[in-house]
Amino acid sequence: MRRYLAIAMVALVPALAGCGLVGGSGSTQRASSVVVGLLAPATGPDAADGKAALQGAQLAIELVNAHFPALPLKLAGGLSGGVKMVLATGDTRSDPAAAADEAARLARQPHVVGLVAADSAGVVSTAAARAEELKVPLVDACTSADALVQFGRDWYYRTGPTDRMQAQTAFALMREQRGPDPTAGRRLAVLEGVSTQDTDPAGPVRQYADDEGYDMVARVPVSGSSSGADLAGRLGPERPDVVIAVVGTDQEAAVVTDVAQRMKSLPVLVLGHGVGGLASGAAPAGGGRGVLRTVGWSADLAARNPTAKAVAELYQRRFGVPMSDSAAAVFTAMLTLAMAVDGAGPSDRTGNGAKVRAALRRVSLPATQTIMPGEGVRFDGTGQNQLAAAVVEQRAPGGFQVVYPREVATLPLTWKGH
Repeated sequence: MRRYLAIAMVALVPALAGCGLVGGSGSTQRASSVVVGLLAPATGPDAADGKAALQGAQLAIELVNAHFPALPLKLAGGLSGGVKMVLATGDTRSDPAAAADEAARLARQPHVVGLVAADSAGVVSTAAARAEELKVPLVDACTSADALVQFGRDWYYRTGPTDRMQAQTAFALMREQRGPDPTAGRRLAVLEGVSTQDTDPAGPVRQYADDEGYDMVARVPVSGSSSGADLAGRLGPERPDVVIAVVGTDQEAAVVTDVAQRMKSLPVLVLGHGVGGLASGAAPAGGGRGVLRTVGWSADLAARNPTAKAVAELYQRRFGVPMSDSAAAVFTAMLTLAMAVDGAGPSDRTGNGAKVRAALRRVSLPATQTIMPGEGVRFDGTGQNQLAAAVVEQRAPGGFQVVYPREVATLPLTWKGH
């Protein structure tokens, strides 16, 4: 892999000089090119995530256009016929109305064959509705809300795991920790982020809790302005065996980190769109293990996957920062869309996305051809990637590391007394 990476980097340096980002409707393309649009927040409160998403999209397109046959990724050797991909961008500003307008603007550009969206569930849902009206395929890179695949849309696809998939992983871990005693470990407390109420990502948690016979001893809202001390004080008397927190923002995640540090004898397992905010929390006191999180991208796991490791190192060299979850998710979504463009054939490179949509339905990528956890990419009838998966990481002194599933764990899980 070191030799492959060296070959790839030698090829990348001259290619980048002529393979830049296209950012608006005034861009020009050669006749042998197609345009893909990226919807992400370039301004507003989530601009940092938007920048990472943009960089993930750039790297994906650069790898396709520059030809990297040494990398073990489909399309690293380029699109058939030498067709180039050009990136156009739309600033969602983390606002549903702006996202809908930008989706329409991008969809109406010449030679546009599809969109990739990287924003919150509410924003992406509105953009997806507009893409549906305009009959342009939209690949959702970053959301997990189950509701988005329940609207019966024909032009919507999602590459990452759903809230239900993430809850399933969390409860599988909890089931393993309970052991053979059917009555042990059944007292569950749930912290629900107020920013997530529109899409209710805690719904699958409540459903799994009911199905598996948990006693929900507390269900408490948490906002970015909540007091960790107050929340810990409310949960303590209920004597839960485990706490699940579903968060939608970095601020909510920071509050939950505080709660976890105050309730050191209890496992605190965090799910939701805001889990990335846990990275900014303080390290566990005394060098012990800390809060757990369920994620669809793991830098720890990627470092042990040859394909993901090579891509992450290219990303680091290209942009000077580590690859983030947003960048990895958009990279994956953009390559998935590129595969569909390639599979659609030259007759659909005029801007009509019908064949690209049909090709998305046929996409079948094995795990070895992706950089994300899971078994690969294959969409079901709702547009959801049924092979997506999540892993559980635990915060250790050196950063988050995978503890579940056990076959891919870096270190043993500390469930209690962390």
